[in-house]
Parts: sequence; C-alpha cells; structure tokens
Amino acid sequence: MQTIVASLLWPDGDFPAPVMKRGPWFDGRIYNFAELSARLEAQTHRRYIKTHTPADGIPIFDTASYIVVARDGRDAFVSFGNHMKHMGADLREHLNAQAVAQGVEPLMEFHGDIHEFFDRWITVAPPLHHLATWWDLRSEPNVVFVHYNDLQADLEGEMHRIADFLNVDIPAARWPGVVERCTFERMRVDADKVGDFQRILEGGAKSFLFKGTNGRWCEVLTAG
Repeated sequence: MQTIVASLLWPDGDFPAPVMKRGPWFDGRIYNFAELSARLEAQTHRRYIKTHTPADGIPIFDTASYIVVARDGRDAFVSFGNHMKHMGADLREHLNAQAVAQGVEPLMEFHGDIHEFFDRWITVAPPLHHLATWWDLRSEPNVVFVHYNDLQADLEGEMHRIADFLNVDIPAARWPGVVERCTFERMRVDADKVGDFQRILEGGAKSFLFKGTNGRWCEVLTAG
C-alpha cells in the first residue's frame, strides 16, 4: 500500500527516496523516533505514513486520509510467521528491550513448529482487535478499506479507487506505469526503491517480499 500511494503521488516513478523511507513507520520502533519526526517535518509535498496501531491508539484528524488494509487472518498469520522466522537476532533484542521498558509483551518467537506458533498467536489474534477498531469508523468519509484479495484480483481497479479517495488525478497515459510498478514482481525487482529490507529481515527483500499469494495457510495448517 505504501508503494501504491507513492506511485500515485509520483506517477512518473521518480520517488525522491525509497518508499518506506519517505513514509515513516513510527510505531515499528525500528528507527529512531526523533530522526523519523525530523524527516517527516522536512517534507513539503503531500505526506504519508505507515502504522500498525489500531484506531483507538492514534489521533483521528478530519484533515487526514486513512487507508485500512485487511487480509484473511490465516494468510496474515503465515506471513507473520515468515517474518518472525527471518527477523535478525539483533533487531529482535532491540525491539524486545523497548517493549519490556514500556511494559509491552515482547515479540512472539517462532521456534519451527507452525501449529504451536498458531496456537499462541490465535489466543491474542492482533488483527481482530485492530480491524474492529477501524470497522467502527468505516462510514467516515476520510476512511477507506482495502482488502488484499481485491488488490490481487484487480490491482488497477483498486488503485483507481484509492486515487479517487485521495483526490489524486493521474493522466490516462501514465496509468499503465503507475500500476505496473506496484505489482509484486516489480517490487521484488526494484526492492531498493521500496525500502531497506536487509535491516529488517535476514535475506532482505527476498524474505520480506516472500510470496505475495493467498491460501498458503492451507499447505501448513491442518484441520485439527
């Protein structure tokens, strides 16, 4: 979604910086908060940020637009498991130290047993609370919901819908390029234009942009 927004704002693809660097992720706690704030404050163009925080944990401004991205919880779980599997030990220790200092539960560790990991994950199921808080705001004019399945089925159509929501007008001749650079395949090829994945996961972009498909949970989770 960050790449989609950036591609809409810079339809020629001339991003002034990698997508994830241009749109700070404050609550990820991976980067220095003051550094991210200064970076955002210095921007004079239309800005965007990323958050994983539920709606009850962030300010809701009438002047801001909120794009809520949803995915089948089982697919989200498999993706989360892949991230936890490849997260570097140094980053994990850094994030857990901050969590403990703030009285927050540390990251769930994946020990190789996907079913054991699922049992622990489903007891808290973070996406359920997250989406419930945003669902309460679904009728607000500055909130729009986008589903991962719809992005896969009709990327261009969904991008037109997002552009309309953001009041971004893209000349018809530029749309093919705007859409193409947001495909999973293109983002893997141009990963350096999207973000510094090596800092997040071992294996870099190949681990972060792993499969981009739905239904993989059928291959790893049993009926029991």
